[in-house]
Amino acid sequence: MFNCRVVIYGVIALGFLAAELASPVSAQTRPPAPANPQGKIVLIQGHVDSAASGGQDQWSPARLFQPLFVSDRVRTLSASRSAILFIDETQVKLNAGAVLTVQQIKTTSGTATTLNLLEGEGWFRTKISSSGLTTKTPRTAAYILSPENDLLVP
Repeated sequence: MFNCRVVIYGVIALGFLAAELASPVSAQTRPPAPANPQGKIVLIQGHVDSAASGGQDQWSPARLFQPLFVSDRVRTLSASRSAILFIDETQVKLNAGAVLTVQQIKTTSGTATTLNLLEGEGWFRTKISSSGLTTKTPRTAAYILSPENDLLVP
């Protein structure tokens, strides 16, 4: 008789769980699916960290070919370098002591690619001149007209 109660209670609990999962309210409370990656880290030399958009102050070691999303940040520590390739074929190389935030990357119907170099030195190259690469710094924004540029934020 005890085993029968366990089975009945288990079936009732599964019934409640299935009803909860199927309800529209529970679907609204689920976290949204992650957006498409906008780029990836293609080179790590030394110590390179990344911070996901949700935890801007929670740095963790970056991984080779790690996908990057809008609002993600990458930083290089002393004696370190990193290179990033974005989906619009923009390339970025970060020297030691740099911090870069991915603001937006141009898609077929989107606006210009915008990156934010918060500190340090970065080299920027875009193969597609129509991408309208804009690099922001704490003091100014640079609209990149030539295919290659090097910016230093003191």
